[in-house]
Amino acid sequence: MTRDLEVAVIGAGPIGLIFSIELAKQGYLSTVFEEDKTIGRPCHCAGILSVSGLSRLGIKPKNCVENRLRGAVIYSPSGEYSIYVKREEYQAYVVNREKFDQYLYDVAVSQDVRVLTNSKVLRVRFGNDGFWRLETRDRNYRSKVLVNAEGAGRNIVKQLLGDNIKQKIIPALQYDVRGAKDLEVDTTEIYLGSSWSNGFFVWITPLDDDRARVGLATRGNPLEYMKHFMSKHPIASRKLSRAKIEKTYGGRIIISGDIGRFSGNGFL
Repeated sequence: MTRDLEVAVIGAGPIGLIFSIELAKQGYLSTVFEEDKTIGRPCHCAGILSVSGLSRLGIKPKNCVENRLRGAVIYSPSGEYSIYVKREEYQAYVVNREKFDQYLYDVAVSQDVRVLTNSKVLRVRFGNDGFWRLETRDRNYRSKVLVNAEGAGRNIVKQLLGDNIKQKIIPALQYDVRGAKDLEVDTTEIYLGSSWSNGFFVWITPLDDDRARVGLATRGNPLEYMKHFMSKHPIASRKLSRAKIEKTYGGRIIISGDIGRFSGNGFL
């Protein structure tokens, strides 16, 4: 049996949920498909979000915020030089991504958005009748509008574009650590240089005066790069010499931008 939908959204991360919330404000009902069992798990990012951007969207993540940032310091590859970028007002929130996603889920449900967890969309196709067909493990669906918010996985885009995808994706690794020292609590740290990250950069984002998120994305083995950075970087190694890893995250980062304009026939 095929169920008809007004709008189908693939992915219940922040983009999929915010999109659905905005549609609900305009009077359109969305059904969001999420492949994982729990909203916000697994965690995939450092959780740095623009204060002004969230404000424009009307999002107030009060219970999700772990820190607030006024700026950043960017270190040269050798660590000898640095650039500070800072303002008086807070520029970014550091959020608990699991709590933030769950907060967006609660807002979406309050707007009558239907969110289906543990519901991976296996296949999509555009029918001759002008509707998108979606197939999950349990049921088939039909929707006039299909929104793809699946992130770096790109399973749906691969089905539709095949080998024409030109995006570049590299693996990422992040630790939550305790016992870091000499942190400026309102300043995130960016470390450049191919010795520390081949193709991206390393970050240390404070959560408080001794806890931080330390992460990188790189071509090659991110674990080896992380060990090298934490033990050998002339500045970071001193900050992290007694840091204990409390939590580990893995993921992927797109480094080539989006795939260009790919929309039409009710697909976004």
